[in-house]
Amino acid sequence: MRPYALDLALSLIALEDSLGKKDGPGDEVRASSELSIVEAVTAEHGARFAAEWYDRSRASGAMTEVFEETGVISWPEDSRHAQGRFHETG
Repeated sequence: MRPYALDLALSLIALEDSLGKKDGPGDEVRASSELSIVEAVTAEHGARFAAEWYDRSRASGAMTEVFEETGVISWPEDSRHAQGRFHETG
């Protein structure tokens, strides 16, 4: 259940477009003197971002909390096996 890499890449592109402007062709986008954003977010950026986000969300337990809060997957009260599957999923 990994987040879609393309959706994340498109979100990063939208962020890039809203933050700054290019100094010239091939230059990085400069949002401020402290922030540097690549000119083009690639599919590889999106895939790596999605993988890191997924791994860190699982490690913190955030993903299982979101499943429960949104009702996407409910906590199985009566089955320890299903509870194990719940944790494996998130």
